[in-house]
Amino acid sequence: MERSRTVKRKLFCAAVGWLSGIAFCALAPFQYVIIAAAGIFFPAAAFSLFKKPYRPPLAAAAIVSAAVMLSAARVGWYEKHIVAPLKECSGSEIVMRGITDVSDKSFTLRGRVQSNGIMTTVTFDRSGCDIACGDSAEVICEVSTPQKTLTFDSEEYDRTSGVFLECSGVPAVRLLNKPRAPIIGAFKRLRDYSIGNIRQRLPDQDGAFLTAILCSDKSALTAESSSAVYRSGLGHLFAVSGTHVVILCSFIGIFLDLLFCPSRVRSVVMILFCVSFMVFSGCSPSVVRAGLMMSLYEAGGLFNRQNDSPTALGLAAILITARCPYAMFSLSFMLSFTAAFAIGSAAPAICRRRISDPTARKAAAVMTVNALTAPICAWRFSELSLIAAASNLVMIPLCSVCLWLCFLYMLTGCTLTPLLAAAGLAARVILKICTMISASRLSFAGTYFRPQMIYVAVIAAVVFAVCALIRGRRKTVILAVVSAYALLMAGWFVCDRLPKSDSLTVYPSKYGYTAVVERGSEVLIFDSGGFYSNAYAAARLTERRHPERVFVYTPKDNEKAYTRYREVMSGISDFCCPARPEGINRSGGCDFAKFNDRDLTATVHGSRLIFDKKGFTLDGRRYEYHKFSDISTFYLK
Repeated sequence: MERSRTVKRKLFCAAVGWLSGIAFCALAPFQYVIIAAAGIFFPAAAFSLFKKPYRPPLAAAAIVSAAVMLSAARVGWYEKHIVAPLKECSGSEIVMRGITDVSDKSFTLRGRVQSNGIMTTVTFDRSGCDIACGDSAEVICEVSTPQKTLTFDSEEYDRTSGVFLECSGVPAVRLLNKPRAPIIGAFKRLRDYSIGNIRQRLPDQDGAFLTAILCSDKSALTAESSSAVYRSGLGHLFAVSGTHVVILCSFIGIFLDLLFCPSRVRSVVMILFCVSFMVFSGCSPSVVRAGLMMSLYEAGGLFNRQNDSPTALGLAAILITARCPYAMFSLSFMLSFTAAFAIGSAAPAICRRRISDPTARKAAAVMTVNALTAPICAWRFSELSLIAAASNLVMIPLCSVCLWLCFLYMLTGCTLTPLLAAAGLAARVILKICTMISASRLSFAGTYFRPQMIYVAVIAAVVFAVCALIRGRRKTVILAVVSAYALLMAGWFVCDRLPKSDSLTVYPSKYGYTAVVERGSEVLIFDSGGFYSNAYAAARLTERRHPERVFVYTPKDNEKAYTRYREVMSGISDFCCPARPEGINRSGGCDFAKFNDRDLTATVHGSRLIFDKKGFTLDGRRYEYHKFSDISTFYLK
């Protein structure tokens, strides 16, 4: 048994080294990483053969350093043979053949570039193309590398999915005779049919919630509903992930137990379901990770082998990042693997024999997940839930029932409407509870003081990690864990309530600019020529401040921008709409600003600001928007 345990931990050490090598390559050339890792590997491997008292740590060091060398070599090969040839195609016309995946307004082609034979993925405009999921097609188009803007780095975002080209013109599409992926097309068509059927039968927000948790399609959710769920700490339900795999696998397991299914047949059915669900959900890193771990768990039953969570997690990490090393830097990967490590390894280590009550163990697991993912959330999100642990303990059972009913309805071919009605009722209850919870200002916090919140999160995560390593000391560990989690929530709450500086932030764009004035608990947004290109960035800035009221002003001829801002701002705070007709405020205008269709005048701490289409004036000094090359912030004192 001891020998088996040693073998299992070797794969986990290899995964640690593999991911470390990819991370090091982001900081230094891969050649330097290989040389440094080799300097550790050869002495460790040599001494591990002779120094018996130190053999285990030296063997672990050798495994980690060897994995670092392999992953660095993989990154170098990937850059030379995949990334560089694809980027060389930028600005030219390419011919691609592959399999299509269709959405509402676009389709994605995953296939091979005919000129260099490299497999890649490119998204095209669907208008005028009669294409279905799983079709085999040939596309001729002009491509370019993803663009980096002031408010969104598309190149860095897309590279985590292995995408290095985007369509820059109108594609010419030709369907080929034989579809090469009928199974994938069937799963995609089932997904689209389920979404359309659910929305047709439940057109309100309950149906939108069901399609969001089943298929990760949030397009029909209003900003208010989405914000309420995220502020309640249940936002992970919208990203089809390991939670869905566990819930649905438990449902399948209960069903197979009722049929008295043999254990080996049960394992095969569960593996097939995991693979099918990965294809159905689009193979996101979180779903692939959970599907692989569950498949390995069931495969252990086939061969009478004991399952080990760190081993399964390590193998899943290596397999996902072997195809595209940059997948490691995606938010989905980081949150998914951190949460899986917390619930599969850290939480059981903290509980051990110290906590035996099932409810207390679930609470410890939820707190561990929240604590270890807290630094990532504080770093990447503009809002943080302060009641995530309590809401997950209370709401996840109801959400599981809702997901079971919706999934069973889909399996019956969307014919048993009572199942959908029951799922819709559960969805309405969940949304109602989330709305009531998020109405309280105590339930969530903005990340205006992001560095301080990250420091607090890191301290809490370190305490939980140390408690997972400590053996014995039951009362000390329990007290430390509870105190660290209380410190995390209290620290975030205090940071959100600290006085915030009043400021003016300018987002320049191609045809104009967007100005965001932050004054106390109010935010004023003036968009002139930026249209809705800066709406997302302005919304994240507004969430970060956690205001009570938001005012949006746009020139009279910019109706699309005003509509878009209303969409993204609703749900953030008590939104006021001081707009037309003819520049007259319709409902409660801003008391420190005046608007006359074209110009906006505001006064903050004696500083007079005048905004118009070409720029703005601050205390008599004129600033033209075309002179701004980056996002700029002026502090108003």
